[in-house]
Amino acid sequence: MSRSAATQVASGASSTAMGQSNTASGSYSVAMGFNNAASNSYSVAIGRDNVASGFQSITMGQANIANSNY
Repeated sequence: MSRSAATQVASGASSTAMGQSNTASGSYSVAMGFNNAASNSYSVAIGRDNVASGFQSITMGQANIANSNY
């Protein structure tokens, strides 16, 4: 796999990104699978095409959005 954009990384403090085209930009966030984004602190996005943008939010599966806090 080649990385085509700098956003496809774990850029948040102590964050983790695993798989393909994932972005973990929130501090202590996790993005795993394909094309997921965990953009707020302590957020988790696992699966495919998920967005966890709320503080301490979790989304799993396919094409889900968790944008509220907690």
